[in-house]
Amino acid sequence: QTTTLLRTASGQYMASHGLLPPSSDVFSLTATNRTWVNLGWGTDLILAGLYALPGQEICLTLFAAVLAGLTLGLMVHISRPGLPSWWTSVMASVALLAAFPQFVAGPESVTLLGLALQLWLLHRFGLSGRSRDLWALVGVQLLWVNLDPRAWIGLLLLLLYGIGESLGNRSNRPGLASAEQRKLYWLVTGGVAVACLINPFHIDALLAPFVLYGTEYPALQTYNLLGLDQPAPIERLQYFPLTSIVYHRGAWGNWSWLNYHVIAGLLVLIAAAVTICLNRRRTDYGHVTVLAGLFVLSLLAVRELAPAAVVADGAGLFCGGLSGDQWPADSRTRPQTRTGLRSDTGVGHRRHDRRPQRTPVHRFR
Repeated sequence: QTTTLLRTASGQYMASHGLLPPSSDVFSLTATNRTWVNLGWGTDLILAGLYALPGQEICLTLFAAVLAGLTLGLMVHISRPGLPSWWTSVMASVALLAAFPQFVAGPESVTLLGLALQLWLLHRFGLSGRSRDLWALVGVQLLWVNLDPRAWIGLLLLLLYGIGESLGNRSNRPGLASAEQRKLYWLVTGGVAVACLINPFHIDALLAPFVLYGTEYPALQTYNLLGLDQPAPIERLQYFPLTSIVYHRGAWGNWSWLNYHVIAGLLVLIAAAVTICLNRRRTDYGHVTVLAGLFVLSLLAVRELAPAAVVADGAGLFCGGLSGDQWPADSRTRPQTRTGLRSDTGVGHRRHDRRPQRTPVHRFR
C-alpha cells in the first residue's frame, strides 16, 4: 500500500539521520517549514528494518500477519478458566472480520493489538487481583504511544471505565470490590496518562484525537470522494462518519456503501448492547460507558469501528460474557472469587440468599 511505502521511506530517513523523527516534513516541497508530528515514528523504523531484509514484501506481509495473529490470540484467551469458550471464539472471529482491513503493515495493526493486550491485562487482573498486572498497562502504553498515532484510545478506554465505575459505586453497584482497588485503578490510569507524554512530541500525543477529527479526517474526506448509489471501498469509507451510510449530503439510505466489514463491526456492538439490556441488573456500569464511548468514536469515523469491535469483544460486553458461556455452568455452586473485581451479584456472597449461586463472572473478560 502507498501508506506503508511512505512510512517505510520515513523510517529509512530516520535510520540514516539519527533515528529520531524530523521536526518538519522532509518529503514535502511546499510544507518544509511546518511542524510534522509523526506519532507513528517507531512503526516507521520497524518497517524500514523489515524492508531492508531479503524479500521485502513478504517481510511486511508477515509483520501484519503476526500482529493479526497476536491480536486474535489475545482475544480468544480472554475468558473464564474452566468454562467453554465457543461463543468467545465466534465473536472474536466476527470482530476480526470487522478489523481485517486494518491489519496492514502499519500503525493500524498496532492500534488493535494494543487494545487487545490492554484488555488481556485487565482480564488477568480480574482473575488474580495482582497489582502488577494492572501496572503493566503503563509499560504497554509507553511502547504503544511511540508506535501508533491512535494510542490515545487506550487511555480513553481506561477513563471511560473509571467514569462508569464511579457511577456504579455511587449507585451501590461497583465493578471494583474495594476502595483500595479503585485507588489503584486511578493511580494506574494516571500513570498511563503520563506514559502518553513520553515520546518525541509529548503533549501532541494527547491532542491527537482533536487533530484527527478536526483536521485530518475532513481533509481525507475531501480527497476520497464517495459516489452516491455506488459501492464505497472501505479504504475511502473509513474516513467518513458511520452516519453517512444513512444520510450524506442530502441523500438518504446509501446502503450500497455497506460492506461485510462494517456489518461485522455493527453485529459485535449490537450483541454487546443486547447483552447489557438482558443482564442490566448485573452489568458493570464501566462496561456501559466503555461501549458507549467507543460507539461514539465509530459514529464519528468508520475507521474507529474496528477498535470498537475489538473492545466490545475483548471486554466481554456481549453474550459470551454473561449469557453464552454461562449456560453450562448454571447448576454449579459458585466458589469464592479470588479477585477484587465484583462477581455478577455485585457485592459477593450473601448468607441470607439461598438461591442457587452461579459461577463468578469477572468484569474484565
